[in-house]
Parts: sequence; structure tokens; C-alpha cells
Amino acid sequence: MRKTTILVALLAIFLLGLPGCGGSDITVPGPVSVELLPPSPPEPVLPQTFRYLLAPNNRNLEGSVDVFRVNADDGSLSPVNGSPFALALPVHALAVHPNNTFLYAGVDDLTYLIGLQIDAVTGKLTPLPNFPLGTVNDNAPRFDRTGRFLYVVGQNDVDGFVVNPNTGFLLRLPGFPLVVPGMTDAVQSTVSLDNHFLYITDRGTDDVFTFNLNPATGALSIVGQTPTGGLNPLGIDVDPSGQFLYVSTTDGFMHGFLISETGTLTPIPGATVKFAEPDALAFQFSFKNGNLYVGNTVNKVLNGFQLGDDGSLIQLPGLPIAAGASGVSGFPNSPFIYTSDFIDSAIHGFTADASGNLAPVPGSPYQADGGPGYLVPVVVTK
Repeated sequence: MRKTTILVALLAIFLLGLPGCGGSDITVPGPVSVELLPPSPPEPVLPQTFRYLLAPNNRNLEGSVDVFRVNADDGSLSPVNGSPFALALPVHALAVHPNNTFLYAGVDDLTYLIGLQIDAVTGKLTPLPNFPLGTVNDNAPRFDRTGRFLYVVGQNDVDGFVVNPNTGFLLRLPGFPLVVPGMTDAVQSTVSLDNHFLYITDRGTDDVFTFNLNPATGALSIVGQTPTGGLNPLGIDVDPSGQFLYVSTTDGFMHGFLISETGTLTPIPGATVKFAEPDALAFQFSFKNGNLYVGNTVNKVLNGFQLGDDGSLIQLPGLPIAAGASGVSGFPNSPFIYTSDFIDSAIHGFTADASGNLAPVPGSPYQADGGPGYLVPVVVTK
């Protein structure tokens, strides 16, 4: 009975609230229009830049490559996971494709080339299929300026390959290996900035051999040879302006040459300077802020010179400093340079200011796997 009374009361209250049922009029709203906003666009994915420093090690029978991640703020190094990456053969020189995806390692005193792929995010190295690849008695691989062709210097010959930029596969160019008359103990090579000439140092003659490079076909033809003026030339490179070529010799001198439009070399007055004591092993030197930095593993020094407008070399104050440096390299658009100490298996890092002064980066020196030589910077934006 009580439940029935409550239901009747509730019904009466509801009826009284309806229009015309004795209660006050209540306006019932019509359909409500709701504006649906489009979904917010996803946050843009900003590209990331990854910097690595690679160092080959050949002071063991199997060889390896150290891979360090570079701190873009202070230049400090930290090994990536898995580093050093073991290789089946001892390696001493590296060449990275301009797309920073593929790495090629020259096998020390053997006729092989090893191909590796670089993971942009992790820095991990993975062997490419179809390698090791037979080639000339390898000293150092070198790309042309476009990355289309790869050249490998032997003692008296040069091998040449066309590069597949998607797979890293190498296909030997017609007419290679190219035997070079008069060249007996070649070491290093570099390519002119306009990509029209290849230069090779030869310890057998103490000369630099010059070749015409056909940028369309990769073909090489000999132009001539130029005496360095020193003993046992090793390192060779072109300055960032493309006007001058420099060569380091084991008697401790750096030699500068003017590059003509036809590729011929002319010694530059004031560009033959002593950078170290004799028996200097300077396979690689580097340009930074208008200066040239070169080292010597045997004497364990790092030296530096200002580049004059005419290509002359002027000793930087405060240098040389103690640092094993058979290889010297750096990153473009950054103040950092790095040196390799073959004897103590270490990598040194420095910050170079606008005046050429050097200061160690935090944590330097860094331990390497064993006998690092050439240093290769890799910058990948992904």
C-alpha cells in the first residue's frame, strides 16, 4: 500500500510540471547544434642529428672498428653499444660514403676491402653482403667528391669501383686495376675539390702522382708527377678552399702546393715547414678555422699552422702539445678535433678556438681497442 502511494505522488508531480497541467509553463529547448572541431594535427617529428667518430684498429690479427658517439655540446666521446666491432681482418684505413650510410675498410697489407653499413640511430656496424672484396694491395680507399666512385691505392696500381648508393655494392670500373708506370710504393690519395683530379703520394719516388678524373665515368689518366721535396710522403689532402694541396713526409715536414686549373702542382713559398722530428708518422691531418693540424705518433705531438691567403703556413703559438697523433680529424661546422694515438691505443679530443688554441674535451683521452690510425667523422640526420 505504501509503494502505491509513493508512485501516485511522483506521477502527480510529473503531470503538474507539464504544460497545460496546472503547473507553470516549461520551455523545452529544441535541438542543440554542436560544432565538432577537427582533430589537432600531430606534433611534427623534428629531424635528429647523430655524430659518430670511427677509428680502425689493426694492432691485432683480426682487427676492429671503434665507434664513439660525439656529444655535440662539449665534444666528449662515449662508445656506442657493441663497440668495438670485431672484423675478420686487420684494418687500418676507412672511407665513408657521403651519404654516411656505408663504410669501407682497407685491410692492412692485404688485397681485400671490407664493406659495412652504419646504423644512423645506434652507430652499430653491420657487414655488407659480398664482402670482403678482392682488390689491389690496399693502402687506403678514397671516394670521389660525389660518392659515385671509390678508388683503392695499391703499391703500383689503383683500383676503381662504381658505388650503388642504395645497397653499398661495389662494381669494378672498366680498365681497372690501373697499373701506374713509375709508381712503386703508393700510400694515400685525395681528390680535388672540383672532382677533376686524383692525387697519390708515393714513397718509392717521394713524389705526388696526378691523374685526370672523369667525373662522368670514373676513368683515370696520368697527368704527371711532382717531387714533394721531402722523404717518404704519407698524408695528403686539399684545403677547404680547393686551391692548395698539402703533403706530410716522414722527415717531419709539411709541404704545400698550388693547384692549377689543369691539376698540376707548384710548390708554395713559405709552405714547407717542420712539424715534427724525423721518422714522423702523420698519415692524416685536418683543417679547422683556417688552420692546419698535424701530428706524429712517434714523437707524440700535435702541431698546428695558420693557413695564409697564399697557402703559406705560419706556426700557431702554444703548439706543438703532447698528444699521440698519427691521424687527425674533425667535424665540419664544429670546434672539435680528434687525434689517434697508435702506440697507447687512445683517442684525444680537443676544442679549437678561433685563434687556434687547443683545450682537451671532457674525459679525453679515450681508450681504443688497439692501435687506432685514421679517424673518420660521421654525421647523420634522420
